[in-house]
Amino acid sequence: MTRRSLAEILYEEAEDAPEEEGQEWLLLYDFKGIKPGTKFYTNLATLSALKGKTALIQYSALLTSSRRVALAAKNLAAHYGARTTVFKVVGTDL
Repeated sequence: MTRRSLAEILYEEAEDAPEEEGQEWLLLYDFKGIKPGTKFYTNLATLSALKGKTALIQYSALLTSSRRVALAAKNLAAHYGARTTVFKVVGTDL
């Protein structure tokens, strides 16, 4: 039996997060004063590959079409000591 990554465990724990078709989520995280290490980014890449369209738009911002991935990524960042906030993206015609 293979060992599951922290990303996979957190993704499974977020299974009750209802998906909203056509919706995007923006996760912002801040590792103020600490460095998360490479495992954080490895797990974040694993989450990004699990479901939906997901992109790291800068070092501390993740955009995803999956509410479940957003919740799992939020919990992953918090696990490594980050302050986190998730926003529901609302489009505007500016």
